[in-house]
Amino acid sequence: MTPEEQIEQWFLDIVAQLGPRRLTSRAVSFAEHVNIFDLPEEPELPVTIPGVGELLVVAIGKAAIAMAAGAQDLFGDRFQRGFVLTVDGPNAGELDERWTIFRASHPIPDQRGIDATLQIVDAVESLGPDDMVVARCHALRRQGYR
Repeated sequence: MTPEEQIEQWFLDIVAQLGPRRLTSRAVSFAEHVNIFDLPEEPELPVTIPGVGELLVVAIGKAAIAMAAGAQDLFGDRFQRGFVLTVDGPNAGELDERWTIFRASHPIPDQRGIDATLQIVDAVESLGPDDMVVARCHALRRQGYR
């Protein structure tokens, strides 16, 4: 195993231990301000979502598959389709047929990522006034992790 492959494996092991699927299913709320440390340990799933339109779910980042799986647990049959934009490698077997999965390079963007982003933007722009988008992007910000 190359040093790069070892580092990637360590990263994937750490992400699995952090449990982004579980954390995502706990962290979503329709309240204005949410602190994940104040949420119940195991919320009743799936949650009730306000509105009557389509619910579109978008997950972007290295942990996107796990976050999408958490959204799948959280929203149950209420969402009709979702998009995942992630890196090459992680297994998406835990996601059902409602998901469109895109893979792209990281950290240097490639054409696959550009094309996927355009398709996701088109899907969001096609929604109507009664529809809702739930999006989660795992990214490093100047202020720290968010």
